[in-house]
Amino acid sequence: MGGTAHQEELPLKALSQLGDQADRAAQAAMYLAWGRPKEALGTLDALDSPSPEARNDRAAALLALGETAEALRLLDPLIAEHPTFLQARWNRALVLETLQLPLLAARDFQEVAQGGEQGWAQEAKQRAEQLRSDVSSADGHSRALLDAGNALVATGKLPEGSPLAKSSLLRLYFYEAVRSRPSSEEVSALLPLAKSLDVGTGSDVLQQYVKRTAQRDFAHRGPLVREYVSLLGNFPHDARTPAFLTRILDSDEPDLILGSLLRAEAVPDHLETFKKLAQASQDPWFEILALQKQGEALLRGGDVWGAQSVMERARERCDGTPIPYRCMDLELDLAHLYSQLLQPDDVQQHALKGWKEARESNLRERQLQFLEMLAKAARLRDDAPLARAYLHESLERSQGNKIREHYIQQELAHLELHVLDFDRARAAIDRALATGRPLTLHGAAALSDIARQRPDPKDAQTMSEAVAAEGPLSPGKHALALHYLGRFQLEKDRVRGQAQLREAIVKAEAAGAQDEDARHARTYSFTALIMDEAKAHNFQAAARLFGEELRGEIPARCMLALTVDSERSLVVARGMDGATLGYYEGSRTQRVKKDAPNLVPPEALTALAPCETIQVLARPPLQGLPAMLPAAFAWSYRTQLSTRQPPPGKAIHLVVQGVEYAPQRKLASLVWNPVFGPGEQPRLLEGAQATPDRVLQEMADATEVDLVTHGLLSPVSDASFLVFARQGEQAGSDELRTQRLRRAKLKGAPLVVIAACHGGHAAPVLHEPMSLPSAIIEAGARAVLAATLRIPDQGASEFFNAVRARVRMGESPAVALRNERLTWHQQKPTETWVDSVLLFE
Repeated sequence: MGGTAHQEELPLKALSQLGDQADRAAQAAMYLAWGRPKEALGTLDALDSPSPEARNDRAAALLALGETAEALRLLDPLIAEHPTFLQARWNRALVLETLQLPLLAARDFQEVAQGGEQGWAQEAKQRAEQLRSDVSSADGHSRALLDAGNALVATGKLPEGSPLAKSSLLRLYFYEAVRSRPSSEEVSALLPLAKSLDVGTGSDVLQQYVKRTAQRDFAHRGPLVREYVSLLGNFPHDARTPAFLTRILDSDEPDLILGSLLRAEAVPDHLETFKKLAQASQDPWFEILALQKQGEALLRGGDVWGAQSVMERARERCDGTPIPYRCMDLELDLAHLYSQLLQPDDVQQHALKGWKEARESNLRERQLQFLEMLAKAARLRDDAPLARAYLHESLERSQGNKIREHYIQQELAHLELHVLDFDRARAAIDRALATGRPLTLHGAAALSDIARQRPDPKDAQTMSEAVAAEGPLSPGKHALALHYLGRFQLEKDRVRGQAQLREAIVKAEAAGAQDEDARHARTYSFTALIMDEAKAHNFQAAARLFGEELRGEIPARCMLALTVDSERSLVVARGMDGATLGYYEGSRTQRVKKDAPNLVPPEALTALAPCETIQVLARPPLQGLPAMLPAAFAWSYRTQLSTRQPPPGKAIHLVVQGVEYAPQRKLASLVWNPVFGPGEQPRLLEGAQATPDRVLQEMADATEVDLVTHGLLSPVSDASFLVFARQGEQAGSDELRTQRLRRAKLKGAPLVVIAACHGGHAAPVLHEPMSLPSAIIEAGARAVLAATLRIPDQGASEFFNAVRARVRMGESPAVALRNERLTWHQQKPTETWVDSVLLFE
């Protein structure tokens, strides 16, 4: 069935015979059987056209090595091609079980059991039944926790042996129990519980809360408590709630005000009151919660960076004063925040931590929410099989819950669009609508694309209802809504669609660059307008839109502009003669691969060949792809149309080298031979002083910069980052990532060399360039040189210094890079890494 046995003595004679017969697949199977997955993978690597059995063995080897996500990526398409391949289903069940997705694993085990093969059908059936039984038992325990919590609120008593006693939920229900007690005596009876909750926190805040509350005037408080309790069943929607909120806000009962605002979902309307009372409580639970609510308000208003700052302050409070349930809840907010920022590393980090805590606490609803966040992280890093698995597990656990099904199906629609499967995307959005609820704005975004390839007569009404159901929108969200309507409308009424997209751009620009929704709306609206002109073969107009987006005029000649959007792609080229050539494809079945774009047609290359230099305007996610043009061409990626020059005065050449890395990084010191030009003031930053903070500080006024360090790729997001000296105890304090670089201010407009592996690597993000070079250009650099692949320690300084020397001699950066690369092709033909060096200007 796959999998691996324990390691035993290898049957060397049998392996030798198989080697003589060149039966690599059988060799690999034998390695697996004897518990040697690494050797199995090495053997399978030699196969040119692996059979289904060999592909299944590779997945089994990866599973044995702990590479569960990679194993799933192999097994999903294998089972799609061979649905009756029971060994592959068995292995996928093992993968899903390892990923803590028991209901999906049970489904595959059940398929194996129904195959009826003697020897393992019965085991598969037993494993499926056990997995379902475990989930049912856990769900029962989760319901028991909620019942025990409601009983505590209703009676003010926690029976001995209650499942709530050791649960992180206890503190949540404790607050409600205190608020619900109508007399001083009943409040005081909760003092022992408060004392037990205070144990280990270094504080008596809950005991003090009980004592203060017990001393209240219950002639006044008692009626308010009784009315509060009467509303608990339907607080947000009860007709009596508005009048009660008015009275309670005028009262002198701070805990009841806090509870009422939370229960009525009215905190956004009274945020300052909530923050003031939370701070006065001196209770970290409410102090953290107030920061969460403030962050949510900033996020709704489109201020994602402000929300991040506030949420991170809340996280710091959690680090100092761990409060399990409250801090787990914060992990969900942080995961959601970073999904808005399209930062899958951070989404994954917070979602995994929260999911683990939710499983340990047996909190079913929170588990599902974290599963869905893990799916977002997987989709953001382009891992569709894993994202699909997370969503389908959540769907399996949400049977009968229309609200959850509605949400999950919209997420699945986006996921299937991501892999250009319009049939499955249409089916998912139709299942979302079948729940009887209008689409969210997120769902409308999916439908605006689905309707282009798989339209339905009711789509126009569905789109209108989705936007109307959102109610009042923030400026950025309003721009997004206009964009989705315009994108949809282009296929029906082109003039109206264009007008709506133009309005979306105006609204987005008015909202400001700090509004992340507005940034998305502006970029995506230009995408739609560009593709609309391309579809009509108005390539001149499409080219002008590239320039309009960058707020300038695109070059009249020697220019290449490229963009992709779902199933559509566009290439516009202008050669020496200035003639515009356009190439539009409207029905791609596969997404553009980052390692081999092959987007530029031969005719365009011929037109560009006479150009001395070529400016490439590649919209995300194409910007930063290597080998966009042949090595003989002098070209660069242009991220802005304006030019920059260093300010007059002293030239400062910063070299960051000899970084002292944290021991746990196990990174070797790098070799670099700095070369300073005439009149340049050398500035060296080395050793333990080369922290991210100091690097940014010293870069601020530099006119030339060499960043000589290690570049790593995130295993989650595929984004590259630089490692410097550690500047604190917190994990990641030695990392410099794009989010921080782009907010720097480089007043010296430097030419920056990133002498680091993967320094030019771009992450697959759709709405903006996401790479170290693009971030450095945004911060103020005039040009950046970086390699997308690994670069050698020896030779890197020789190559980059030679390119810089050519620039000092008067060659343009693009020509300098091309000429030095061709020199190395002739003199050092094995140094192929130089082909991965890109120029950004």
